[in-house]
Amino acid sequence: MRTLTEAEAVRNAALQYELTREAQENYAKAVDFERGKYRSGHSSLNLVIDLEDRYVRARLSVIEAIRRYSVSLARLKFAGVAALGTGIFVTYLVPTSLLFLPLAQVITWLGLRK
Repeated sequence: MRTLTEAEAVRNAALQYELTREAQENYAKAVDFERGKYRSGHSSLNLVIDLEDRYVRARLSVIEAIRRYSVSLARLKFAGVAALGTGIFVTYLVPTSLLFLPLAQVITWLGLRK
C-alpha cells in the first residue's frame, strides 16, 4: 500500500511541475509583451517590474516542483530508483545543449562514430 501512495506522490509532483513550468512560460511571454509596450510608451515601469517579479516567483516555483518530484522519486522503493531519480533530476537541471556532450562521448566510446 505504501508503494501506491508513493507512486501517487510522484504523479502529483510531475503534474505540479508541468503546471508550474507552463506558468513560468506564460509569465516569460507576458514580461516580453509588457517590455514591448513599455518601449512604445504604452505601459509603465511599475507594470514591467511587477511582471518580472511574478516571473521570478514562477521560476522559483518550478525549482520547488523539481525538488518535490525528486524527493517523491527518492521515496520510492524499488531496484534502481536512486539512479532513476538522479538521472531525472540532472535532466531537468542541465540545459539540453549540454546533455549532448556526454552522449557524443558515449557514442565515441562505443565505437559507433564514423
